[in-house]
Amino acid sequence: MILFLSAHPLHHIFFHRYSVKWAGLPGKTVYQELTERAQHDVFPLPPHSLLRPKDVLLQDLQEEYIQTIRTGHIWQSVIMPDGRPPPFIQGTLSRKDRRTFASAIQLTSRHAFTKWYSDHMRRGADDNNICPCSEPIPPSPPGSPRSDTSGFNHLMAEFLAAHSPPPSPRDNLPRHQRQRPRPRRQTFYNTIEHVLLTCPLHSSPRRHIFGARPSLDFIFGTFEGGSQLGAFQRTTNRLLWPLPPRPDPP
Repeated sequence: MILFLSAHPLHHIFFHRYSVKWAGLPGKTVYQELTERAQHDVFPLPPHSLLRPKDVLLQDLQEEYIQTIRTGHIWQSVIMPDGRPPPFIQGTLSRKDRRTFASAIQLTSRHAFTKWYSDHMRRGADDNNICPCSEPIPPSPPGSPRSDTSGFNHLMAEFLAAHSPPPSPRDNLPRHQRQRPRPRRQTFYNTIEHVLLTCPLHSSPRRHIFGARPSLDFIFGTFEGGSQLGAFQRTTNRLLWPLPPRPDPP
């Protein structure tokens, strides 16, 4: 109060006394009008809105949406508020699957089981963030249908014998000189972009569910994309749970 009065010479305060004994006197109404007029002159009140409180809140959200700088695929799942859930959210809800819906919300905010979340929110936790497609395919256990490949190997040997190119001078060199260095295997990380768009382990379900060329704009920006995301996650079981820990090196 003292700072307000001392900030400028024009700042001043009027004190009015009102007693309950004056109730019903002819000058009461005049006094109340003068008091309200003085309050509006000193502290003008905002104009009263004719909108309902719900409409006022929606208008504020729309103005905030326009003024916000939108980057990242989190904003692809959010359109200007109109009182209804965005198409992406409606698509995920259409599957009536609580787990995939919760995961879809996590993916839009990047608070999911991905490398980005581990690097920014769980530093030092030693989470496994290497996609399984970076690992070589383990050998099949003996006795399994995949381990019995004698017939396939025989057919492959006949095919190679019939279609192999003629021997090159390199074949006459000693074995240690003929061997070429193995190419270094590329490491792919467990990210949203890699799992949904490029991971070779899920090429077949990706093509069957999303089509030939999926994109994050389509997945997180449309009703169909939200529904297909849930189907892809249930089919591949990816981005629903954390990756299992990597085995210790020998």
